[in-house]
Amino acid sequence: MDLITPSQCRAARGLLNWSQPELARRCSMHKQTISNFEAERSTPSNTSLEKISRVLENGGVEFGPDNAVSLPQIKIIKLEDRGWFITLLDDVIFTLQDQTDPELLIYGGDNRVYPEATVEKLRDVRKAGIRMREMVCEGNTYLMGQETDYRWIPKKFFKNYNTIVYGDRVCVDFRGRAAILIINKGWADAERVKFEMLWDTGLPVRTKSTSDIRY
Repeated sequence: MDLITPSQCRAARGLLNWSQPELARRCSMHKQTISNFEAERSTPSNTSLEKISRVLENGGVEFGPDNAVSLPQIKIIKLEDRGWFITLLDDVIFTLQDQTDPELLIYGGDNRVYPEATVEKLRDVRKAGIRMREMVCEGNTYLMGQETDYRWIPKKFFKNYNTIVYGDRVCVDFRGRAAILIINKGWADAERVKFEMLWDTGLPVRTKSTSDIRY
């Protein structure tokens, strides 16, 4: 698409109900940069404009021809950048920050494979007051959270392909190589119900964690 225009930026923020400071935080930019751009006082670099577009698109909006901006009922985003999981966790924090009893659900995870940067970002998730519950392979005792926040998946059913649910979003992870983020409240609600059913029938963790690293 063409570079985002000030009017598209204003419209996209309005559809997402984001303030200028919030968009700036998501883009790692100064809030004055967004303010000046939308007021047409100055124009950021092309790289910055592309980043603004990407952040707004990841928020759920779509940009069309003739400066059109829309918020479709369902949006599918491919996450292929090397650091996509860190970006996703940032989105978790921003998406859930104003919700009551915010929660991040992970099915099919494995704390043993998380690099240091991921662990630090998960700590940020915890600091934001977001509860995390994870379902991992039966017998896996390398748990970085509280043991009560885990359930075991029977070994014969376990695959290390994560399904991540938060807010109105579902992320399907292909072993860390790439992922698909689906933005749709109905889909997210259905996946959340499925997770709760599996959680209730899962195997409680009845042993202490062997991990020397905690969130």
